[in-house]
Amino acid sequence: MRVLLVTGKAASKLVEEYASKSGVDFEVYVMPYEVAALIPPHEIAKKLKADNIKGFDFILTPGLISGDVSIIEREVGIPTFKGPIHAADLPYILPLLGKIELSKTEAACRILSLNRGFEDEEELKIIEEELRHSAFFDIAGVPIAKGSLRVVAEITFAPNKGVEGTLAEAREFKDVGADIIDIGMIAGDNKPDMAYELVKAVKSEIGGAISIDSLMPSEIMAAVNAGADLVISVDKGTIGELGDLPRDVALVVIPTDVKRGYYPSTIDEKIKGLEEVIDLAKGMGFKKIIADPILSPPLQPSLLESLAAYYEFGKKHPDIPLMMGVGNATELMDVDSIGINGLMAAIAAELDISMLLTTEASNKTRGCVKELCIAVKMAKLSKRRSKPMKDLSLSLLAIKDKRDLTLPPTAIEVGEPVKVSRKSSRTPDPAGYIKITIDKKRGVILTSHFKAGKLTCTLEGSKAEDIYDEFIKRGLITTLDHAAYIGKELYKAELALKLGKSYVQDEDLDFGFTSKS
Repeated sequence: MRVLLVTGKAASKLVEEYASKSGVDFEVYVMPYEVAALIPPHEIAKKLKADNIKGFDFILTPGLISGDVSIIEREVGIPTFKGPIHAADLPYILPLLGKIELSKTEAACRILSLNRGFEDEEELKIIEEELRHSAFFDIAGVPIAKGSLRVVAEITFAPNKGVEGTLAEAREFKDVGADIIDIGMIAGDNKPDMAYELVKAVKSEIGGAISIDSLMPSEIMAAVNAGADLVISVDKGTIGELGDLPRDVALVVIPTDVKRGYYPSTIDEKIKGLEEVIDLAKGMGFKKIIADPILSPPLQPSLLESLAAYYEFGKKHPDIPLMMGVGNATELMDVDSIGINGLMAAIAAELDISMLLTTEASNKTRGCVKELCIAVKMAKLSKRRSKPMKDLSLSLLAIKDKRDLTLPPTAIEVGEPVKVSRKSSRTPDPAGYIKITIDKKRGVILTSHFKAGKLTCTLEGSKAEDIYDEFIKRGLITTLDHAAYIGKELYKAELALKLGKSYVQDEDLDFGFTSKS
């Protein structure tokens, strides 16, 4: 296979450099245009036809040129498609030519992403249908099957948040894909009326499967009366007090006896404790039973040993679904939750876990529900295809890039560099000064302009560019160094919103481990 790569003068060396890494036979054709994205397709067609270009299986044009490249194919008689936007993607795209259908109007990288997304969504639908047919039972329409990996999103300390706060969090969790919304009560603080009110509100306004997380029988009864479909954390000490519960309510049982201060530590003790509670629940007529051997945080005392308990229980009781509280890992490590959620979803898939409980109880775990929902989809696709959790349309890459698209110094004309140092101060802008912060709840940047100490206006928006454009339009930024400073600060604020970071004007975003000592 031979491929002709059409480009402009500025990018020609870069295109050749990256294409040479593909293992594909290629030739670079340089058009008399400095910027590749500005080359009209009809000009490429005219030039290639005039040069009587032959002997190629495919022609790839720059991904960012406008219009349809069909005219090139018609004039030259060689299949022509748009290539990637970035030359760095050539080593990945060139070997796929002839195996995938590229586009004559969209860049190759976008087409590949769209195709992968469609294929993944279709396969996830097939997986879902298979899980529905193999389910042990369902919880308010949510099939619970072996390896179903349902995400249970707990609203921690729900009574402290009240009805409105609980509803807001429930909506957010539902919107990002949570299968079950869990109302987390406060240990040792018995509030059955509040449990009833919170479950009732979420059930009526959000709908779907709702659970109550409490060890208080009175709270559990009140929540079920309000419409809770699932009770989390039923142990040997509480099961006997739940005789009045409807038998179609699902129960997550744990191997403890909190009333008597019993907490199993070994694998055998956990399995035995679970079996005892399960026997009691079955003897009372409950049919929908989920076992939770309880995930230990790393090193406290042992994440590995607790995972072994899941493994051993699953082998011994393949007919009983398992739940894993991955929040015990994300909340109890000062490590970014994205990677932890990805790894725990993979481990859960290997263990055929049916339900995953997570929380967003601290600032560092904001976004955990969304992360886990994405990780679960990745794990399902990976397990079905017997492939690693990579090269999917989904990913949990947030800080690091899969591929480095940075242009090397050779890609731009570089003279003798002049080393610059930071200015000690800026000249005050006669138009005034601007204070900046962010509102994480609403996802906006907030800015206030002052002149002579008095507020003149407040602007808000989600994009840095929109805000500084408005300031310039209003004549509130009048010096170059002030404009550069505000542009930098606004983009820093926008980045803080995207990453869930703290924003403090005039201070660098804290990335901790990357800082130089």
